[in-house]
Amino acid sequence: MTSKKRRGKVKVTDDRLIDALECAISTQGSAELAILHLFNSYDFHLADLQLLLQEKGLDVSFSKVAYRDIAPRVGLDPLLKGNDMQAFDIHRARIPTSLFKAMVEDLGVVMNQYGEPRDHKNEEARSRFLAPLFNRTVALFKLTIVNTPESMIYGHITTRGRIEYYFLVFGRLSILVVEVKYKIGDADERLNAIAQVIAECNTCDYANDRAGFHSFLIYAVLCDGITFEFFSFDGKNAQPTFSRGVFCPPNAEPIETLAVAIYGSKTNTEFIFSLRPICETLFYFLLLAYRTGIQAYMERSVACGFRDNRPRESTPGWKQAHELACNALTLAVEAGAKAANRDKAANEKTEESLRCLQESLAAIPASHRRDIDLMRSWDGEGVEFC
Repeated sequence: MTSKKRRGKVKVTDDRLIDALECAISTQGSAELAILHLFNSYDFHLADLQLLLQEKGLDVSFSKVAYRDIAPRVGLDPLLKGNDMQAFDIHRARIPTSLFKAMVEDLGVVMNQYGEPRDHKNEEARSRFLAPLFNRTVALFKLTIVNTPESMIYGHITTRGRIEYYFLVFGRLSILVVEVKYKIGDADERLNAIAQVIAECNTCDYANDRAGFHSFLIYAVLCDGITFEFFSFDGKNAQPTFSRGVFCPPNAEPIETLAVAIYGSKTNTEFIFSLRPICETLFYFLLLAYRTGIQAYMERSVACGFRDNRPRESTPGWKQAHELACNALTLAVEAGAKAANRDKAANEKTEESLRCLQESLAAIPASHRRDIDLMRSWDGEGVEFC
């Protein structure tokens, strides 16, 4: 069973929310920090807060949050510049070579529209460039994972610093956020970009808590189109923790970032080679998000059955879907490790992993299954002269 709500236990009406926000701004020093303070003190709808921010004309953006202000909220010392973050292991989850080839082809189409990375002039172009690294793997989950490209909190006119990829599981549970920055310059700018990720994760955690999904990790990726860093946010305790994802290869130094090779050589083979670890690590995080979402709904189904003194009809389906999701993740990671050792058995494990994923999707209770397949309606003769 899930735990009870752990944040914002004092419910406030719209009028009291205005007073609470104004008081928090005066004590916290900014609207952004005030919002984070409200999450730990009051129970309110995010939609009400968004409406209030717009009515007051507040230009709110978590891109304004400085690392020195937010680090203590997740138990970090600003003076240590992130070196005191806890680490958690991350892995590559193998995808079929045919799928990776299709992703590279998609990237080629996008690059012929927006140019190579050094040609990009803003975050929108950089985000479009990154889209092919997600699109086909997200589609494998058949709308159980949906991308909502917006920030959880926005102000009057602000668009800068918004989350470019914000993934919901079953349309409700916030599990994975990807922050795209056009350019991350010096060390201080990088830390402030991490501060924005922390703030967005904190907001997602609050939204999950209000929706009745407690104590689930939120995963995050910070990228500028060249480098990728991976994080997790754990809000189950009074003071949340924010951790860094690290690869730990055998007999090698830990790796904290992945990078895209420079585009522009005669063959660009190295550029393509550098993309696969990134695509497979992103797929690993999507599998984590999917498994976590299934677990959340499974636990909710079990808890409802316990409350009603009779098992829910949906519980067996959720349990089977969860077991298969765990198998899919394990097999994909094992396939990634075998591929790193040039073991041809990697391909078999990869296919087995995808079979488990498809079986998991099929086991989800019908009320939560969705699928869009336009080609079912394809009329070859009809479209010829339509």
